[in-house]
Amino acid sequence: MSSIQKKVLNGAIWMVALRFLVKSIGLVSTMVLARILVPEDFGLVALAMAVYAFLELLNQFGFDVALIQNQKATRDHYNSAWTMKVIFGLVAGLIMCFAAPWVSDFYHDERLTHIIYILALVFVVDAFENIGIVDFRKELNFNREFKFQLITKVLAVTVTISLALYFRNYWALVIGIFVGRCISLVFSYVLCSYRPGFTLVEARSLINFTKWLLATNFLAFINGRSKEIILGRIFEVKVVGLYTVAEEIASLPSTEVIAPVNRAVFPGYAKVAENKSELQELYLNVISTIALIAIPATIGLSILSPLVIPILLGKNWLEAVPIIEIIAIADCFIALNTNAAYFFTALGKPRITTFLLLIRVLVLVPLLIVFSKSFGLIGAAYSLLTVGMMMFPIYLAVISRQVGVSLLRYIGAVYRPAVAAAIMYFLIKPYVSVIDASQLDFIDLLIDALGYSLLGACVYISSVIALWVLSGMPKSIEKEILFRIYAKLNLIS
Repeated sequence: MSSIQKKVLNGAIWMVALRFLVKSIGLVSTMVLARILVPEDFGLVALAMAVYAFLELLNQFGFDVALIQNQKATRDHYNSAWTMKVIFGLVAGLIMCFAAPWVSDFYHDERLTHIIYILALVFVVDAFENIGIVDFRKELNFNREFKFQLITKVLAVTVTISLALYFRNYWALVIGIFVGRCISLVFSYVLCSYRPGFTLVEARSLINFTKWLLATNFLAFINGRSKEIILGRIFEVKVVGLYTVAEEIASLPSTEVIAPVNRAVFPGYAKVAENKSELQELYLNVISTIALIAIPATIGLSILSPLVIPILLGKNWLEAVPIIEIIAIADCFIALNTNAAYFFTALGKPRITTFLLLIRVLVLVPLLIVFSKSFGLIGAAYSLLTVGMMMFPIYLAVISRQVGVSLLRYIGAVYRPAVAAAIMYFLIKPYVSVIDASQLDFIDLLIDALGYSLLGACVYISSVIALWVLSGMPKSIEKEILFRIYAKLNLIS
């Protein structure tokens, strides 16, 4: 394993540890907030955030990605990126203010007007964040990224919970978002010595690279936020809140475990993009790592959701269980495909990601409308699963062609986690399915969840190791992990 690959692997470990810690804090926050607030509060904020996410596209040219991809970026590149962020952030904030009354009329809820005004201020705060923190990832300096993310998360969660105890309504979430972004702004300058200045010298070169990223972000918005918009027109606000929280929980493996891995490996891809053989080896190691983590995480969440949801959110949220069971499986396919965007961008081919996402959106939106109207929230969940299964072979074919890695080698990198997770599912799921969570108290639910989690982990790990041994103990991520464990235990020199 080359020095770059070792840095990437260490970075991935740092980032996964960070996201695990951050999400643990976030889960505690969600557990508290779900018991103080009601689904309607979450639904109301979700509708406003859908509008925010659409306008955020103006501020999501992907300049940080361009700076990481360009290994020769100068101070002018950094300052130009920051200046454009400020301009787009201010424009987006103004547009959101003007749009607030129209959005309230569209959803027939006047409360949205003032929520959107607050979120408009978030654009202004985000716009001035220090562009220098991009170097935390570019230079593979993940311990500083760790500090930045952790400090801002802890403070933001503390503020939001305190506000929830005071307001006991949706304002806690709204003001919490704003204060959290203010905290992030302050610490971006405290933890990074870089001081940006206003200039547009390199604006054209940055836009030439990021125009495809902007198109991808637009499609990502439709892919990610179309559900709130469509469901908001079909169902009442409470139902939207139920679905939004359910999807957030179900997508935890990709958003909170795999996303940091992708962030960590992107600079590595950029550094070895010119070396095809090393790029191939790095990609296979990355996809093996993602499969080893994502597949059991998503399948395990699907299995344990009847126990996990009443523990995290309370029994008032049990209606979300069947939705999470379906979306978690869909997220298994999504998690394996997410790395593609970082890979293509590192190669300077972001247009491929754009086209793939366009296909996904063209399939998802009509399916979502038809399935939701026909089958309700379960239909919405099944639309995600259907699209995930349809897109997986398409992504697989394109990635295999671009990387220069045969389909057989790709399958060889992911089949052991897939088979082991399937074994875990069919062994554990029947026992969890017969449990009536509504009849159990918190302690019993917690004991059952921990017990089945431990049993599932044992089944999965032993199955992966057995399959690895039966495969002839090839050079793989499993071997690298076992080597590190043995080294830590001083079993090998």
